[in-house]
Amino acid sequence: MTQKQYPVLSNGNPIIPITSGSYQTASQLTCDANNCQVYVEFYSDAAGTIPVTPTAGTVVISSSPLGNNFLTPAANGTITASTCSTPNSTYVPPTITGRIAVGQAVLSGITGANYAQIIFWRY
Repeated sequence: MTQKQYPVLSNGNPIIPITSGSYQTASQLTCDANNCQVYVEFYSDAAGTIPVTPTAGTVVISSSPLGNNFLTPAANGTITASTCSTPNSTYVPPTITGRIAVGQAVLSGITGANYAQIIFWRY
């Protein structure tokens, strides 16, 4: 089985600035696997080397099987940003089963962090 990672991007960069809005993966999440989990970390620096714990906000995860209409995962689709804590996070990663053409993360009200990295991991 092939495992692949697909980052959510901002202008081609996997370390995205914290602004409320929608960010997507660049390409189709192809893989010979049927499952996907999504992981989130927050940082104070643009290089993504200084992890921080946000004090507020959410990250809503969704995916599009065909590239246009988005569906939220059956469980854990909304991550409370403060649960993405450093050094030990407490959120349950969203799990998506089935076809994914595009992954999406919508950031809302994030405070206490300047940047994030969000990875869709197909396995």
